[in-house]
Amino acid sequence: MRRTDDSSGALSTAPAALPVPEKPAGLPILGAALFVIACAVGGAVVAIVRPLGLG
Repeated sequence: MRRTDDSSGALSTAPAALPVPEKPAGLPILGAALFVIACAVGGAVVAIVRPLGLG
């Protein structure tokens, strides 16, 4: 019978996984929230200014 394992006794290890870079938490949500707020303010300004004939 033939042995196929390493006879030197050294354990072979798998290559280490690369570390995953951490994403900054909350930045895309913050940008989206600011965009929605800016759209709401702009809509309110247009709704107030247009009837007055200023825009």
